[in-house]
Amino acid sequence: MSAGISGMGESPAPQPAAGAAGPVRVWTECDGRLLRLRLARPKANIVDAAMIAALDEAIVLGAENTALIAALIDHEGPHFSFGASVEEHLPQNCAAMLAALHALLSRMLFWPARSWLRRAASASAAVSNSRSPVPSSSPGRTPPSASRR
Repeated sequence: MSAGISGMGESPAPQPAAGAAGPVRVWTECDGRLLRLRLARPKANIVDAAMIAALDEAIVLGAENTALIAALIDHEGPHFSFGASVEEHLPQNCAAMLAALHALLSRMLFWPARSWLRRAASASAAVSNSRSPVPSSSPGRTPPSASRR
């Protein structure tokens, strides 16, 4: 396991992903079947190269865990994220930042676990009950077909 990620086993509390003040906390729940990733830079949770690298590292290590069936990304503080780092989107940094972000998103799309989940309560319940969790294409939003039932 990398020095930047700890807590990939079942743990009672979130563990930092990139040092004590890391941008992402990583832990598992539900007997190791649910991977939890928490953006840990409240209030803004600005997505920068360090946060992208920490998320990517957690996802790579999570892909090696065959017990995982789902993952959930949530946040500390009042906001999920204010968005990308302005400084890292300046012309001299933008290409590298976008390449890292695109690699992370690609890794998430092809991650071997079955689902990415949108709510902590439903995620824990679904994984604990061994039901197939409902994937979320857009965090916090219900697909139109499901909302009209």
